[in-house]
Amino acid sequence: MHSALHQRDVEICGSSDGVNCDNQWHSGWVLRYPGATLPFLAERLPAKTNLLWQGATQRIRFHPDGTTPLGNGRFLICSNNDEVLHQLVINRQGRARIVNGMEPTQTADIRCR
Repeated sequence: MHSALHQRDVEICGSSDGVNCDNQWHSGWVLRYPGATLPFLAERLPAKTNLLWQGATQRIRFHPDGTTPLGNGRFLICSNNDEVLHQLVINRQGRARIVNGMEPTQTADIRCR
């Protein structure tokens, strides 16, 4: 939404320290403009949150029209014993859908680790 409102590309990435992108989604994430060194928004998650991103790239970039050229993938929300509880699937058009558990077409290569 930020990208569309401000007519600028926005990048979201996992961050353990609230500043740098390190693909540690379970710790939180940052929003920033591509090429910027500091984020304009950081979100921290509670300890023991089991959130993973599986996608084409470690960062998701949204264009002002809502598309994500290389951002298709899925967030996995997992239980403490690494079972997939929910998924947030994002396609290249920027649309998101929620899946409870595993999809019938998914194989064992979708994991919470």
